[in-house]
Amino acid sequence: MNDKIMAGGNLDNIVARLTYCGALLDALIGAMDDNRMVDALAGAHDLLNSICRDFQADIDSAEDCIGERAGV
Repeated sequence: MNDKIMAGGNLDNIVARLTYCGALLDALIGAMDDNRMVDALAGAHDLLNSICRDFQADIDSAEDCIGERAGV
């Protein structure tokens, strides 16, 4: 197993930046006329949201694992 350690604050910062990027895409989609670019941006927005959800789930899972190891 390849255990890697990363500071929790840095992980939270990455999640926040991904969330802000998603919000920016959402604003761009809302400001655009209905065309194929809207569909492309919406697809990118959905992909970014799924990455953010998976990343947050990994962080939450790691926190649970650390808590179990510490006997919490």
